[in-house]
Amino acid sequence: MKRPVDENAPKKPLSAYFQWAAGARSKVADEVPDGNLQEITKKLGSMWRELPKEEKTEWEQKYKKQQAIYQNLMTAYKLTSNHSAFEETWKKYQINQTYKPYTRDENAPKKALSAYMIFATDTRPEFSDKNPDAKQSEIMKLIGAAWKDTSEKKKQPYEKRAKEAAAQYLKDKEAYQNSDKYKKYVEDKKNYELRMKAKRERLVKQGIKAKASNLASPAGSGATPNPKRRKTNSKAAAKSKKTSSSKKKKSAPKKVPSAKVAPVKKKKKSAAKSSKKKGSKKKVSKDKKKSERKKAKKNARTKSKK
Repeated sequence: MKRPVDENAPKKPLSAYFQWAAGARSKVADEVPDGNLQEITKKLGSMWRELPKEEKTEWEQKYKKQQAIYQNLMTAYKLTSNHSAFEETWKKYQINQTYKPYTRDENAPKKALSAYMIFATDTRPEFSDKNPDAKQSEIMKLIGAAWKDTSEKKKQPYEKRAKEAAAQYLKDKEAYQNSDKYKKYVEDKKNYELRMKAKRERLVKQGIKAKASNLASPAGSGATPNPKRRKTNSKAAAKSKKTSSSKKKKSAPKKVPSAKVAPVKKKKKSAAKSSKKKGSKKKVSKDKKKSERKKAKKNARTKSKK
């Protein structure tokens, strides 16, 4: 996997030295013989150091202005979808780099050549002299065809040399594996693999957290949630809970059968009515008795006067 480059991102400005060197390089290249790059860079560096302060400050102020503009553009670019897409590819690249194998052991003995490779190293100068204009791939094809055409008797000395080289390689390998250099290499390799494993796990966790935050946000693209929306949503949820609870309380008596509740209410009403009627009858009978007593007294008085 190649190292990804964000083509949509704003380009960084060159430093003050490189902006100055871009204009002065052509003059210095004419003065330096053979156009040697090392000598050109050395001369440019010495010229930059000897440059007066006024000219240096002009280049540096120009760079600072460009840097401020670049930072503003970069902050705006980080909010775009192109930047988020590049971040995903960059994380994939970093995770892929953790699978990169450790460097080869330079101190280890080299493997023995095969019979064909020994034949190729011996016959390569002859084929290259006969075919000076041929490429290396063409020469290797000619060597391979010559190896196929050789008889078994002519191949035997090459095979013998290959066996001897293989035996010597095994001896050297055993001796090297018992040395301190090999032990240090194995330890360094193990530490490298552990570091890469920890880095890979950390990157994977970061990717999972980023996906979770994007899903949790209202826009679904890593945007920060609005606190006002949260408050309104919480109030609406509280109101809905209250209304649902009140509805549940009102609807609770409906579940009870009507036959059990109705007779109790009727009995209470009938008892109250009967008590009211009895009280009214008692009051009427008392009034009649009083009126009769008054009439009897009046009649008695009239008779006594007569």
